[in-house]
Amino acid sequence: MVHRLGFRIMLGTLLAVSAIFVLWNDVLAMEGKLNRFTLSNGLEVYIKEDHARKVAAIQLWVMVGSADEEPAERGISHLLEHMAFKGTERRGVGKIAAEVEALGGEINAYTSWDETVYYITAPSTVVNQALDILTDAVFQPKIDQSELEKEKQVVLEEILDSEERPERKSSKLLMKTAFTKSPYQYPIIGFKDTVEKTSRDDIFSFRKKWYVPENMFFLIVGDVDTSKIMPELEKLTQGLKPTGFFRPPRAVDPAQKEIRTASLRDNNARETRLSIAFQIPAIKSNDVNALDLVGDILGARDSSRLVKTIKKDKALVNSISAYALTPKDPGLMVVSATLDAKNIEIVTRSIMEEISRLASENPSREELDRAKVHIESQHIYARETVQGMCRSIGSFKADMGDAYY
Repeated sequence: MVHRLGFRIMLGTLLAVSAIFVLWNDVLAMEGKLNRFTLSNGLEVYIKEDHARKVAAIQLWVMVGSADEEPAERGISHLLEHMAFKGTERRGVGKIAAEVEALGGEINAYTSWDETVYYITAPSTVVNQALDILTDAVFQPKIDQSELEKEKQVVLEEILDSEERPERKSSKLLMKTAFTKSPYQYPIIGFKDTVEKTSRDDIFSFRKKWYVPENMFFLIVGDVDTSKIMPELEKLTQGLKPTGFFRPPRAVDPAQKEIRTASLRDNNARETRLSIAFQIPAIKSNDVNALDLVGDILGARDSSRLVKTIKKDKALVNSISAYALTPKDPGLMVVSATLDAKNIEIVTRSIMEEISRLASENPSREELDRAKVHIESQHIYARETVQGMCRSIGSFKADMGDAYY
């Protein structure tokens, strides 16, 4: 399924003095505040000291994802993410994960349409070792040819699996139908033919273009001493040089003027899947908060309108939900349901009636307050851990350009 990438935050600004760290001790007394620094090569660093737990989350955000790929590159962002942990000149195959495990930490990564994120969560006593491992893995991957071929097979199996699962097929069909110009129409994982053709040289060329200081930032949250971390980061990233990076504009869908439909027969599916989507603005739009509330009121909870009327009262669907998908570029308001095929017409009509009713009649104060509390609680729960706080801040910085949002 398409996952919403979201939840963001921010506060004050401070510029680091390139190699001379004379100001850091003064600013870092402000525990709990998010502080911004810039390394001598232009790489931004955000640090939030939180000494409540003896753990730290380290995340390196690279602002490139599948939506930035050329047609022949579909899937290269995801494949490169896989290869980052397959060894460097200093660490052989399997050594990266083994070292992190020995430290008592966890290492992983993920790719979205808009960014690729590499992260380690580890005890705060080993932060410098964790930084060394993460920077080595991301900035100095060996990209061994035999390992690349193995990892391509892993990705190809993931693609095959996605082509067999009804929920994945339904999601891919939705995105392909909803978008005609936007690169969000393409699966993040890529396609079989493009992944198979991806070479070692292709990966290095992609890295050279996108993995540059101007297009990345570090985020560290937890029980850390910033005055000790900053000199270490300066040393670990000294091989990175600014390139005068320019981000090519992405294609954006024009205003939709007619309904588009698509259907797919799947004899292996046990139930029919129905999705109805509407174009909505990007995350920076002033309408996004209202659209989040619309999604919640319609179908985010058991007491939401679509769940109550169509599932519980009328028993027309097995499941139904609604949500606002708001990535960096214009997204979708989506209503999805699983049902018996014979009920498609009546369910579609019922969904549209509820949407029309919400457009013509204001929700009650009580209903609106419940939706606000539910959304706010999701934001709070997402920030309960250092990892969640890191991801929240990172999402705001990457998608809105404002880590303090």
